Amino acid sequence: MAKLGYCKIDNMKLSIKSRSSVHSVKELMQSGGLFSGVVAMLPVIQVFSAGSPLEIAITIREYDWDEFEEAMHATAKITRKRIYIAAEPMTWQTTGQEQKFWRCVSDATF
Repeated sequence: MAKLGYCKIDNMKLSIKSRSSVHSVKELMQSGGLFSGVVAMLPVIQVFSAGSPLEIAITIREYDWDEFEEAMHATAKITRKRIYIAAEPMTWQTTGQEQKFWRCVSDATF
């Protein structure tokens, strides 16, 4: 069985190249999660390094939360794009159920 996210094909044995690509995609998913976590910590570090409670309150109020939201959305887009770059070529290099699996992974990045 091959499974990545919600893409799952039962009773299928992956080729060596596909197993390697599955490993790569899993690493991309993991590093994307870490990247998002680091970006999410930035406001905490910036806000609470302000000093006194009054300065912290002012920093929270004046923090550019819209830019933070854009940054968080960008991390997900970057991760999906990198997964697409790994998965899409596998749709050309495989056939049958294996190709169907990689098409699902590739399509999931949109």
